[in-house]
Amino acid sequence: MPKRYVTPGMACGMALALLAGCGGGGLPEGVVGETRVNDGSAGYRYDPSGPSLETYRLTNGNIGIVGVPLSVAGLPDGFDAFARDDGPNPTTILLLAARTPTDGGQYGSELVASGSNVFELLRLENTLLPTADAGEVTYVGVYAGQYARLEPGDIFGDLGHMFGDARIFVDFEDGSVSGEITGRANSGSPPELAADVMLLTTQLVNGRFSGDATGGAFSGGTSAGGTYDGLIVGDVGQEIVAGVQIDHSIGTVDYFEIGGIIASSD
Repeated sequence: MPKRYVTPGMACGMALALLAGCGGGGLPEGVVGETRVNDGSAGYRYDPSGPSLETYRLTNGNIGIVGVPLSVAGLPDGFDAFARDDGPNPTTILLLAARTPTDGGQYGSELVASGSNVFELLRLENTLLPTADAGEVTYVGVYAGQYARLEPGDIFGDLGHMFGDARIFVDFEDGSVSGEITGRANSGSPPELAADVMLLTTQLVNGRFSGDATGGAFSGGTSAGGTYDGLIVGDVGQEIVAGVQIDHSIGTVDYFEIGGIIASSD
């Protein structure tokens, strides 16, 4: 199933962005600075000129500011939900955003956000990466995402949320990265369970990694798998922000899911 990208003109939507640490050129060995990873050309882009996630704007710069906080039952600690304040449906959740503990609960440092079928990761501050002597490190955290089907006319249907536990395994000696999202359940009442997601082994390059994901099927459905991206963040590389995209089918109906992970080393 091909990856889809949402157009700014859709009637309602979701968006995903992931942020972390900032730095300039001439960095010491082992230090990585500002990094932006954007999965898709549409959706939201972080505007660092403001103090909060209310400065997320559509990339075309003309429509929508994520500025309406919303309450979502079951949303993991660290995540917040926002809606576009000028959208046709102001209760439609466009962005799930989370912050890692490093920045003391303030937006703008180590941050992950989750929502649409577009996500962004951003490191805003320098990170000193662990050396090979660190060996194998496990990062433990949470996952939150949104899913929907794309109907004719670029309209989302069956909008829902998916939560789970995340673990990412990094071997700083050989540079390998893998992971898993377990305990997956949606926000329904009662919740419906979904299969685990496996983040297949890939390589860490300058504090960034990307690879393929498998599994994650909804109850009664199948999964075509997807992809994931991540950044090592925090002042000494003690945290990870990551984005995950998965394609689903239930019968003849196709769904997409996109979500974010925040995790810290144990």
